[in-house]
Amino acid sequence: MAAPKKHTKVTLKKENRRTKMKKRILLENFYQNLGNISYLCQQIKISRKTYYEWLKKDAVFAEEIYLQEEALIDYGESQLFKLMNSDNPAAVIFFLKTKGKDRGYVERQEMDHQGRIHAITESKLTIIHTKEEDPKIIEEIEKELKEG
Repeated sequence: MAAPKKHTKVTLKKENRRTKMKKRILLENFYQNLGNISYLCQQIKISRKTYYEWLKKDAVFAEEIYLQEEALIDYGESQLFKLMNSDNPAAVIFFLKTKGKDRGYVERQEMDHQGRIHAITESKLTIIHTKEEDPKIIEEIEKELKEG
């Protein structure tokens, strides 16, 4: 029995080394690929779920991803400023709509409606239970819901 435990320990160490290596590769390529998570995960042969588990469980990894995402936003802003400096009207409008809202640069939509508006007043809620002792409680809740 001792041999399988030792084998398991070795396997876990290899997995940890492999995981660390994959995290490092992902981090090294994050910025160049504009943070495209799907592409990066495909390249290192992990699922998106694994990536998000790493973010949740590894604070150092999550912090590094955050810093790289911030750097990408900084890059995008610098490119926007270049476009604004070259008198690109779309860039100026975009900037004012996003950064100048408090000065009135907001896009407003007007809606013209003719006819009647019908409100939906009925909704349905399904209660699922598995214990046989709960039917009385379920009936009470269903009654409350029906009464509104």
